[in-house]
Amino acid sequence: MDTKGKVEITGSYPSVERKLSGLFSLDLALSSRGELGIPMRSILELYGYTNVGKSTLSYYLAGKTTERGTVVDCDLENADRDYFKRTLENSGLVGTGHLIDSIDNKKQPIPHEVMLGDMATRFVDNEVGACIIDSIGAVQPIAEKEGDFGEAFMGKRAKLVAQVSRNLVNSLRNKERPSVAFVINHVHAVIGGRGHITAGGDTLKYLAAVRIFMWPEEAFTDENDNPIGFLVHGKIEKLRYGGKNREFTFYIVPDFGVHAGASAMFDCFSLGLAERGTTVKIGKKGLGYINKDFLRYAAEGKQRKFAPFVEALEEYKMGFPTGDFDDSE
Repeated sequence: MDTKGKVEITGSYPSVERKLSGLFSLDLALSSRGELGIPMRSILELYGYTNVGKSTLSYYLAGKTTERGTVVDCDLENADRDYFKRTLENSGLVGTGHLIDSIDNKKQPIPHEVMLGDMATRFVDNEVGACIIDSIGAVQPIAEKEGDFGEAFMGKRAKLVAQVSRNLVNSLRNKERPSVAFVINHVHAVIGGRGHITAGGDTLKYLAAVRIFMWPEEAFTDENDNPIGFLVHGKIEKLRYGGKNREFTFYIVPDFGVHAGASAMFDCFSLGLAERGTTVKIGKKGLGYINKDFLRYAAEGKQRKFAPFVEALEEYKMGFPTGDFDDSE
């Protein structure tokens, strides 16, 4: 006897939409019941140790989810305008990357509260498809700026981050255009314990639909020991619309950003769709050497040679069953 009930949901509320990132293992890790991709109308918190590629990934994903329009970056550290531009272009964005003003017309620094307020105001515009806060650890409330060294202002920082988080959630829910907000954070070891914590208080943790921990996995150099690329590993530590604890990898090229083709190659290795040996193979067909023929090619920002890996993943995706994962929290 079928004991399942029949439920009709009423009320006006936006549905969960997803957009593909072009990074297969990430889209798979974020999936729910066979629907791959980034859940829109969400806050995604990206965190990890220094120089792991958090900002680079956020630029790439902001460009991919926006496609056409404006990406707004509230950079509270030291934004590299040229790198921001290149990474957005390499994501395929057609539009504008807007850096929130950090100095006024008198060349004086603008308080972080004002910068975050400016970002929140701009994010409401339907031309804006994504915003980025980089990073929570750099947030300096006016009270801290004007106070003395040694005074504690953690509560004020957490309150400010909580206010911004609630504002973003409200905008994400009510905007006509499905959008996404990326929040960059750092991790700190738990003193006297295990695991890690992130800055900014608990409200951001509650309101973020996705929380991703990232760490470096492998570095690649040329024959002169110059870096040509980095493989980064990530773990989904929270996913409101699906399962959690799934892992993914992606590849970064210095001064270029996320390289989708090389990322596809490493995904094929992980899934057993390609062989990483003395030569790279798909089936019995040798495609070349990983460093000499692929990664040095990727270091030039080129993608064409990685087409066999992209095609292999597309074929794999076609056979991907719905409901493949346990979606429980």
